[in-house]
Amino acid sequence: MTLDTNYRYVRLTPAGYITTSKQADKSLCAHCGNQLACERAVLAPYSSAQRITECSDFLPVIAFQSDAGMTARFNTIRVGKAWAERVKIGTRVGLVSTKTGQIFGYGEVDAVYAGELQDVCDNFGADNHTLLGKEVDEPGKAIWRVLRNCYGNLAMQNKYATAIYMKRVS
Repeated sequence: MTLDTNYRYVRLTPAGYITTSKQADKSLCAHCGNQLACERAVLAPYSSAQRITECSDFLPVIAFQSDAGMTARFNTIRVGKAWAERVKIGTRVGLVSTKTGQIFGYGEVDAVYAGELQDVCDNFGADNHTLLGKEVDEPGKAIWRVLRNCYGNLAMQNKYATAIYMKRVS
């Protein structure tokens, strides 16, 4: 199964994760990194009665173009504030390849910072997985260019960004 990494309708509540999508074919399971090991997820595609809209065992996934720089502690910077509300310290996260849609590893969130886009780039860019191990004079500018290449110029008009720090756990 390929994981759906569009988390627009996925929310974290005190009770666990939920989906706010009204689409009948959009079960929370489609976005979950546990879908192959979960009995509920196996049944969900075959029955509209089994459409899962909330789950305390949900494993969020974050998509990456490359696993470069993900050997120990690293961050990923996402445009917007949404990811600051989707993960918290201690959350286990599936790391997904954008090429295959499959999980290639896991991380555990150990810090989350949200703020102005340029401030996040300047303050946390040097720890981004794409820059780790590289000699970069101005990491804030370098990570801004990486984000622009990933998200496009229009998305870079967003005023906010989120830096998610993780330890690679497998």
